Amino acid sequence: MKNSVKPTIGLTLVFAMAMLTTPSLASDADDMAKLGHEGNLVCDYCDLSGENLTTYTNFFKASLRHAKFGNATMNGMNMRGADLEGSDLIHAKLKNAIFTQAILKNVDFRNADLTGATFGGADLTGARVDGANFTNVNLTGATIDEDSFTHAIVCRTTAPNGEISTRDCDD
Repeated sequence: MKNSVKPTIGLTLVFAMAMLTTPSLASDADDMAKLGHEGNLVCDYCDLSGENLTTYTNFFKASLRHAKFGNATMNGMNMRGADLEGSDLIHAKLKNAIFTQAILKNVDFRNADLTGATFGGADLTGARVDGANFTNVNLTGATIDEDSFTHAIVCRTTAPNGEISTRDCDD
C-alpha cells in the first residue's frame, strides 16, 4: 500500500515516512518526483543510492540527515542550506553542486567527484574526503578539518581563508 504525502501550508512536507527508524527508499517515479520541491523537504534516512537525480536539482534547505546517496548522480544540485549530517555520498557525482551554508558534519564524500562545487560557509566538520576530487572547488568561509584533506584531490581549490591550492594539479 502506497502512502500519500500532501503538502500543508505552513507545515513541513514529510517525504517517504521520514519518522521510521529504518531507511526509506524512493522506489517509483511518484516518490522521485517529490524530491524537486523547494524548501521544507524532509528525507532523513532515505536511500537514494545509485539514483540519477540530475533532473531533481533543488534540495534547497532540505533535511537529508543520514541519507544514502552512494554512487548517485547529482551534478549541479542546489543543496544550499541543506542538512546532510552523517550522510553517505561515497562515489557520488556532484560536479558544480552548491553546498553554500550546508550542514555537512560527518558526511562521507570518499571518492566523490565534487569538481566545481561551492561550499561557502558550509560546515564540513568530521567529513571524510579521501579520494574526493576537489578540483576548482570553492571552500571560502567553510569550516573544515584541514588534516582530512591530505588524501583528497586539491587543484585550483580555494581554501576557507581564500588562498588557492594547486597541490595536485598536473600542469
